[in-house]
Amino acid sequence: TNSFVLTIIAITMMSLTSLAQLSGTYTIDPNGSGTSNYASFAAATAALTTSGVSGAVTFNVKEGTYTEQVSIGTYTGASATNTVTFMADVTNTSPAVITFAPTSSATTSNFTLAFNNAKYVKIDGLTIETSGTSYGRLVTLIGTSNNVIHVDNCIFNADAGTSNSTFFAHWYATGISYDSLTIENSTFNDGSYGIYLNASSASLATNFVFRNNDINGFRYGYGVAPNYCVSADISNNKIHQSTSATSFGYGARIYGSSTNTNIGKITIHDNDIYLNYGYGIYAYYAYGTATEPTTIYNNAVVFKNSGSSYNYGLYVYHPVNMEVA
Repeated sequence: TNSFVLTIIAITMMSLTSLAQLSGTYTIDPNGSGTSNYASFAAATAALTTSGVSGAVTFNVKEGTYTEQVSIGTYTGASATNTVTFMADVTNTSPAVITFAPTSSATTSNFTLAFNNAKYVKIDGLTIETSGTSYGRLVTLIGTSNNVIHVDNCIFNADAGTSNSTFFAHWYATGISYDSLTIENSTFNDGSYGIYLNASSASLATNFVFRNNDINGFRYGYGVAPNYCVSADISNNKIHQSTSATSFGYGARIYGSSTNTNIGKITIHDNDIYLNYGYGIYAYYAYGTATEPTTIYNNAVVFKNSGSSYNYGLYVYHPVNMEVA
């Protein structure tokens, strides 16, 4: 009888240990070992999904190439205090790279990295690439809402081909709301579109920050475009369309909503924008208030202007409380 009771206790303790919430520092290293190491992003995110977190969690990612599709979701216990961070290990001497070759155009399939209802997540110092030839978005927002996401010091190497399809965008979302999405100090190379994020008039995005980034060589469409977003800071970026592009482009486009009554703060300043032709800065229903007006200033826009085409350094539609300098 005693041995039976002890066996039950042991099994119970093992179960509790396997489901213990994560807290503290872990590694992602296919050559690593120990209970605090995960061999892949899939293993780490599975543990987060199963166990949740009870404190701030950091995954130090060892150098090397991780050929996998990474989806980051909602984790029990995550909060402004209990954040989840994936960062390049400070001891790395070469990049930690995530790459994937999507085989479908579906928004829920065409990505290397997805934020799927993610909350309180940080990505720091990683390189995100695609190895796809038919499809190859790097980052996609999916689910219904993604909140408090911070991307810092990352490199995004998109497709270097000739397609102008959104299938090869750096970042993409359609009909997905978000709140407090910050992308900073990062580099974006090649790709069809740059940052192309569409919320909706029924569910507006808020608090989009895009600063101190380099966009190098997007081929078509949008450099950075938070559409249906009512508060944004787009500042101190280099936004350059490919020098070989023959199509139009938008450097920075902010697209609000005529029915928006929850007016936020919008500022676009100190950006270096280079396009073949099109709109350097496009502000559509970019509402401000009397005390916090929309501000657009200190931006440089240059057009290569191949052929006979239209060029707008700044295009404003339905401004309310806007200051331009």
